[in-house]
Amino acid sequence: MRSLAIVNGSEEQRGGWRPAREQYNSAQFDMKTAYAETCDDWRLISEKHVLFSPNARIGPDEITLDDFTPVERSEWARQIRVEIKRLVLDDGEYDELVVLLDAEFVRCLAPLWDKLEQCDIRVNLELTERSGSDEQQKWLRQATDRHSGTSPKGTDTNGEDGVC
Repeated sequence: MRSLAIVNGSEEQRGGWRPAREQYNSAQFDMKTAYAETCDDWRLISEKHVLFSPNARIGPDEITLDDFTPVERSEWARQIRVEIKRLVLDDGEYDELVVLLDAEFVRCLAPLWDKLEQCDIRVNLELTERSGSDEQQKWLRQATDRHSGTSPKGTDTNGEDGVC
């Protein structure tokens, strides 16, 4: 099973022009990217840059979903859904989409989840089912450890626990 993870950026940023994976600067973002890197591939989502590679060089991203009008937000979400469908369905490279997004992003993209599952793509929303950043960070640490081979002795690392 090939998995694609999607991660949203963070408000805290380093500034200047740099690879996207280095631009965002928060503990939550770092934990999400550590887990995303255990997947076969991953992409970032932001309000300014839409869907892009973690290696893309970007400048500061100072736009938030709150800055969008309802029409702009709808168009932004449509663009992301189209790009994800292209990557997952049209290119046919992935069987699983691992969603490592904040709840507001998950809500904006919700129409996509059912569409992908109807096409036999597994949509993993486990992170968003955790409430609060402490619970999410705990889950991210455990999931990353399982997939990077640093699991505590006796912990299953064969991927059958529902993560990539």
